[in-house]
Parts: sequence; C-alpha cells; structure tokens
Amino acid sequence: MDASSPLADITSFYVQEIGALLFGLVFFFLWRQSRVVYFGLWAVAWGMRIVAAFFGFELTHYANAAWLALAALAHNLLRAAGALAGLAQAKARGATLRRDLIGVAGRIARRGRGHLTVRLPEDWHREHEWASLFEAATGPPATAA
Repeated sequence: MDASSPLADITSFYVQEIGALLFGLVFFFLWRQSRVVYFGLWAVAWGMRIVAAFFGFELTHYANAAWLALAALAHNLLRAAGALAGLAQAKARGATLRRDLIGVAGRIARRGRGHLTVRLPEDWHREHEWASLFEAATGPPATAA
C-alpha cells in the first residue's frame, strides 16, 4: 500500500481513533476505581478527541496544534505547582510531581456552608509539600513588596 494513498490515510485515521478510544476507556476506568481527578481529566480529553473525530476528518488535522498547546499548558502548570510546593519539588521531574502531588487519593469533605476540607492519607510523606501548594493556590494573593 502506498503511503500517500487515500486508503492509507483512512486506515491510519481509524487506528488513531481506536487507540484514542482505548486510552479514554482506560483513563475512565482508572478514574472510576481511584477517583483521582487527574485520571478523570485525561478521560475527558481523550473523549473530546473521539467526539472531534465524529465532526470531520479535517478537524483532527488541527487537533495536533491544540494537543501541543494543552501539553505545554499542562507542563507549565505542573512546573509552577512544583515551585509552589517547595524547593525539592521545584527541581523534581514531571513524573515525580504527578506521582507525589497530583495523583493523590485525597477526599473532599464539605462541612457547613461553603467550607471544604481535603482529607489526605494518614502519615503521608508529602503532606507538608501538598499543604503548602494548596495554601498558595487557594489562599489570598500575595501583597506587593
């Protein structure tokens, strides 16, 4: 089969979309089992790619730029979260930050009206870093010096 033939384009399109569907289902299953928000967001992202494929083949060509922009945004947000968490996390790799700060099996509990509490695992070794990141992200803005 010639690489420039329409059949090769259609075949690669279907292979990519089946792969996206499988990735979406795996992340959805992980989210349902662990309730880690990170897995839920990835399941939604892969699902959006499948929905975009239904609206037309041409739309998926422009999706590569959108995926690149989203990946750059996620990388920058992850690095900023690492810098807010502490000095050791500021120098850590992205996979370490995802494991230690993002993929935490914490629960959100509501007490009273509008008061949210995040319950982290007991005796967790990264509780201080996560608490400083949470305080920096949800606290009042820093005053200008």
